[in-house]
Amino acid sequence: MQLYALYKQGSCGDNNNCKPGTFDIRGKKKWEAWNGKKGLSIEEAQKQYIEFANKMIIKYGLC
Repeated sequence: MQLYALYKQGSCGDNNNCKPGTFDIRGKKKWEAWNGKKGLSIEEAQKQYIEFANKMIIKYGLC
């Protein structure tokens, strides 16, 4: 979810969408993750996205 939230914040900016309904569990989790990045600049979110992705690549040996 962290990578998703940083991607959305880095490409769209703050989340201004309505929170999904109670039974949309996946949508609600994604909304909450993105909404947690509110106020983070697009540039900073992009920087954090790259840093996080690089850590995952190193940790899981994806390259």
